[in-house]
Amino acid sequence: MRVRELAYQLCGGGAGSQDTHYRLVTDLLDAERFPTAELAALYCQRWENELAFNEIKTHQRGARVILAGKTPDGVRQQIWAHLSVILRKRWAVRIVRVAARVRVQGHAALARFS
Repeated sequence: MRVRELAYQLCGGGAGSQDTHYRLVTDLLDAERFPTAELAALYCQRWENELAFNEIKTHQRGARVILAGKTPDGVRQQIWAHLSVILRKRWAVRIVRVAARVRVQGHAALARFS
């Protein structure tokens, strides 16, 4: 089997952070049709999806609990609700991280949730 190895790096997010180097192996051999930057972005998105599914399966609903929806629309609604909770949790974490870096007159800024 022929494969293509892609090397790329993600730049660190701030002062003191380091760049992270990655290698991705794929069977998508056509570099013009499948550019490295596009595949790297898709791979990053794939892991965001995997983390969201892990959050739902492991942390939100428990390992042995099944979705309660009795129809396909009910199951979809429940999945969207779980994804909404994940988004709100990540947004809250981001607000706290930003607030922790902000200083107002020598005091840490307060983050409020509603």
